[in-house]
Amino acid sequence: MSDICASVPEAYREHAKELVEQLEFQKSRLEETRKNLDNAPLVMEYNNGGGQKGIRKNPAFDAYNSLMKTYIQTLAKLQELLGSQASTQPKMVAFAKYAKTMKRAADD
Repeated sequence: MSDICASVPEAYREHAKELVEQLEFQKSRLEETRKNLDNAPLVMEYNNGGGQKGIRKNPAFDAYNSLMKTYIQTLAKLQELLGSQASTQPKMVAFAKYAKTMKRAADD
């Protein structure tokens, strides 16, 4: 994805590269977390002692959703830096479609 940054104006290119690095990290963590969540329960029992026990949602899903939202925001920021070039270059068109797909998935 780092060759995408070549189309970003020089003044913003370093920032775009940082965003790409963050996206790559976030994507790898999302994939890793998703694999761990495949067989994880949506809810789990807890016992904090002192009569505090019950069922709560699995905090791992909250962590995944939080990271997904950050990933979507980072995608949007990078797309913003790419600007109008996203509509003219084939790689940018593919990236824009991917970003829209990820945003729709996060909104669902």
